[in-house]
Order: sequence, then C-alpha cells, then structure tokens
Amino acid sequence: MALESVRVPEVGESVTNGTIATWFIEPGSTIEAGQPLFELATEKVDSEVPSPLSGTIVELLVPSGGLVSVGDVVLTIDTSGEATDAPLATDESSAAVQEEGEAPKRSRRERRRSSGPGLDGAPPLPPMPGGASRQNAAPSVSYATPGENDTFVAFSRIRSVTGRIVAESNATVPHALSMVEVDHTAVMAARAAVVEQGRKAPTALAFVAVAIARALRDHPVLNSSVGDGGLVMRGHINLSFAVDTPDGLVAPVIKRADQLTVEGMADAIVDLARRARSKGLGPDDMTGGTFSISNNGSVGSVLTAPVITPPQVAVLSTDKVVDRAVVIEREGTKSIAIRPIGNLALSWDHRAMDGADAARFLVQVKDILETTKWSIVG
Repeated sequence: MALESVRVPEVGESVTNGTIATWFIEPGSTIEAGQPLFELATEKVDSEVPSPLSGTIVELLVPSGGLVSVGDVVLTIDTSGEATDAPLATDESSAAVQEEGEAPKRSRRERRRSSGPGLDGAPPLPPMPGGASRQNAAPSVSYATPGENDTFVAFSRIRSVTGRIVAESNATVPHALSMVEVDHTAVMAARAAVVEQGRKAPTALAFVAVAIARALRDHPVLNSSVGDGGLVMRGHINLSFAVDTPDGLVAPVIKRADQLTVEGMADAIVDLARRARSKGLGPDDMTGGTFSISNNGSVGSVLTAPVITPPQVAVLSTDKVVDRAVVIEREGTKSIAIRPIGNLALSWDHRAMDGADAARFLVQVKDILETTKWSIVG
C-alpha cells in the first residue's frame, strides 16, 4: 500500500478556510486524477476540488459539514493499485458518504440538501476570527418563534453571508449617499444603431460600467480600500457586479475593467451572470474587487441606497431608465422634452472622502454617458 495525503488546496486570494459541503467519493472507491473529490464551500464561492492523484480512497478524515483550512489533510488515497479496506473518520461522516453512494445520479443541488442544515442544505459557515460563531456573532438578538400557521425557512449559506457582511458594513462604515440623474439619449442612440445592423445591442449597464471605470482613473480615492489608519490605493480597476441568483446575491469581479470596450464589458457581464447562476464561478472570479456596481434597475427600482462591501469605499447603483419630461436648453432657449432618464446613486465611505469628492466622480460619470459619441463596431 502506498498512502498519499490530499490537502485542501488554495482556492483564491484571501480565502483561508471553508466547509466540506459534499463528498463525491467514499472509502474503497477508485478515483482518477482530475475527478471531483468534494465540494468546498467558502464565503466567496462554492467549488469542486479535483483529485491530484489516481488510486483507491482509503479514509475520509473530515465529515460532510466539517470546517477545514487551506493545507489541511482531508483524505488519504492508496496509489499502489491494491484493494483496501478503508474506515471513515466518524459514524456521522460514514452515513453521509453512504448516502452519497446510494444516490450517485442525484443532482449536485440535491446532494447538497442532504449534507447539512439550511435552505439548500448549506453547511455551517467557517468560524470568525477570534473563535466567535458566525451564527451567533451578535451579542443580543431577538428572534421570532414560529406560530401555529407559520412556516420556518432556514437561511441559505449565501443569505447568511450576505446578512453578516451587510450588518458589519452598516455597523462600521459611515455611509453617505449622493445621486445624479443621467440622460441616456446618447446611450440609447448607440444601442439603436447596433440593432439596426441586425446585431444584439449591449445593455445600458455595459455603458454605465465603462463610464465608471474611465472615471475611476481620475478619482483613485473611489477605487481605494480602507487600511489600518489610511487608504490602500489600488493599482488596478476591478469592478464587482452584484448578481441575483436563486441562492442569493453574489458579486463576481471583472478585472482591469478600464481596459474594456463597451462590447467587451457587455460580454464579460453576460459571462459572469451566466456562470454565477449556473454555479460555474471559481474562487478567482470572486476576489480582487475594488469598486462595486449594483444594477437594481433591471428589476424596476428607480432609486437604491446600496450598502458598501468593506474594505471597498464605494458602491454605485444604476437604476431603471424611464422617460421623463425634462428642461432642455439650446442656444439660450429652454424647452421641455421627453428624455430617457436614470438615477445613479453612490454610497460612499465618509472616512475615505467628502461629499465634493463623491459629487465630482458622479458628475464625470454622468458627463461620459451623456456626451460620448459611442461607436459600437461590428
């Protein structure tokens, strides 16, 4: 017998621990290198961890739902090719893996539902620094008790993570809000020109994202992060996009977004949203964000005060574009016209900047959207 240990691999920047959400193998089964061993759930993303070796599974050292850190040994594999009799770490994990073996054709989501508590069977979250429980981090909380006709629905893992981040942000970040109205006439004209060519037009969000990325070059404080006693000025512009999925909100990242054209930005946004909703994101897709965008207009909102994701210092919500009667001034003459108007609302960290800084940034984004002669090349 030639025993080899398998450890939890590095799964992305700043990710140090997670949970074994689901085992895909059991002791005694054979495995090929590259075949999925288990699903690792982290605060950033859930991902399948492939086997680095071929052989026979000897022992699973962590049960489903167990907490692990990067570098922990989680199973052993016999690479000699000989048959082995392999125990499990605990009766609990044995039952979990046996259940997996009895239903190999179940979907990934169905397997997750059997692995632990939560709306989707989500396992408990990794511990907070200092050993505090994430589920019981608040020192004094009032909870509702279900009544006779009530139904209790447990928080999914993503819902729990979102709630904790928002609570921490509201408790520690001095939020302020600034807003501008943007005339999307130039954007709509550019999109219409693409449609006339028989092609699919980029979404309005892609234009807004390009304008934001360009403006961030001139307003680096908006692209910074809060450090210990100061700001970390980020060297790249990486935009986090809030994506609404069936399991909750996730925020994958488009790296070096200021280098993209409108078409490139549109393609990147579509790709991120598709992979987010099909659970196809990797850990690197979830890390490195320097500024966040929330597109609440896609579901009809006309004004949103978004919550900052620390250590970032700002988040912008782009809301629904609607036709409004506005005053237009040409050559000293004012008139009323119907224009497509949308709100851009910026939540910003008052430790990092003042209202004038936020306003100057917003005004530049507005100016880029309204005055750029957008040309979408086919």
